[in-house]
Amino acid sequence: MSEQVVYGTTERGNATAIHRNYEYIKRYTKSNGAVYWRCIKYKSFKCKATLMTTADGVVLGKLSSEHTHSGNGATSLATKAVSEMKDKMNDIGATPSSSQGSVAVNLDPHVLMALPKRSLLNRTLQCHRAKHMRRDDGSGCLPPPPKDTNFDVPERFADMILFDSGSGSDRLIMMGCPELLDGLARAKLWLADGTFKVVPTMFFQLYTIHFELTPGTNPVGLYCRNQLS
Repeated sequence: MSEQVVYGTTERGNATAIHRNYEYIKRYTKSNGAVYWRCIKYKSFKCKATLMTTADGVVLGKLSSEHTHSGNGATSLATKAVSEMKDKMNDIGATPSSSQGSVAVNLDPHVLMALPKRSLLNRTLQCHRAKHMRRDDGSGCLPPPPKDTNFDVPERFADMILFDSGSGSDRLIMMGCPELLDGLARAKLWLADGTFKVVPTMFFQLYTIHFELTPGTNPVGLYCRNQLS
């Protein structure tokens, strides 16, 4: 039975291949499509272990000596997970907590343990969001805040809208993320809270739902209403 590598990524975004808990970085590709990889620790540990795969990631065999160090596959997959969290921040304009939750719900326990501390991960995602929102001309990529309830939701945020009653004095908007709703369905603990202070002025109340599936709580959905029902 042929073995398949799992693809990861370095902190700089370069692709890596993970095989039997060891990580390799691409060295070159042959004209026949075979890809040659060498251990990512070839400099720091003078590790000469190499790997050969097909273009589709099927392992063709090892080419040289054994590794001079222990495996590090979980660390690479954790790095890849952080990269996916950054992508979530770009795609849905989510918070650091929601981006972490939408990716973490699909990770194996050993990868979760290899993730950075939550406080450090929050700062990393916040810095990424700030960088993403800046443009060369100094302007932001978010639309201006609406002044009343008669506004259209920008197309880039359409995937977040679960329900919108439409413009009017009693407008109700519900927002959520499909990945996090899946996590909510599997979570044993739900947390819900309403606030009247931290909410756009044209709305009356912001109500949020969180769940606990990985360490910490993750926001999964919220709704805004602009008058007491």
